[in-house]
Amino acid sequence: MFDSGERVVARQALAELEHAIHTLQTLAVGRLGDDDVLDLIRDVESVKRRLATVDHAVINEVERRRLAAERGCTSTVTLLVQLLRLPPTEAGERVRAAAALGQRQALTGEVLPAIFQATAAASAAGSISARHAAIITHLIDRLPPAVQAELDTTVEAILLEHAHQLDPRTLAC
Repeated sequence: MFDSGERVVARQALAELEHAIHTLQTLAVGRLGDDDVLDLIRDVESVKRRLATVDHAVINEVERRRLAAERGCTSTVTLLVQLLRLPPTEAGERVRAAAALGQRQALTGEVLPAIFQATAAASAAGSISARHAAIITHLIDRLPPAVQAELDTTVEAILLEHAHQLDPRTLAC
C-alpha cells in the first residue's frame, strides 16, 4: 500500500490537477485573442504530453510488483484493458512506452535511468508526443544489435531533432 505521506501527496496533487482541469473547462475561451487561443492549445498539449511520464512510472511499478498476476490477469496489458477499459493495442503501447521511457529498477533496488534517456527527457518536457516517442524507440529497436550498441544515442538524437519539427507520420517515413 502507499506510504501514508506519499499517499497524501498523490491525493493532493490529483485534487489540484482536478481543480486546474475544472478551471480550464470553464474558461471563456471565446474571449481570448487569436494568439492566446493558439498559445492555450499548445500549452494544453504540452501538459497532456508530460502526464505520460506519470503513466510510465505507475505502469513500471505495476510491472515491478507483478500486480497483474495478483489480480488474475496474464499480463499488465490485460490488467490495463480491464482496469482502465482500454483497447488492447493502447494498453500494449503504454506498457512498451513505460518500459522504454520510464525509470527502471535493478535487482539490487538501484534506480536506473530510462533505456531511451533523451527521448524520455523530451517526453517529460512535453516537447514530443507519445507517438513521436514510440516511433523513435521502435526505429532504434529495429536497428541491428551491432549498430544499436555503437550508434543508438546518435540515432536517438537525430530522430529527436526531427521529432521537434515533424509530425509523427512524417517522422516515421
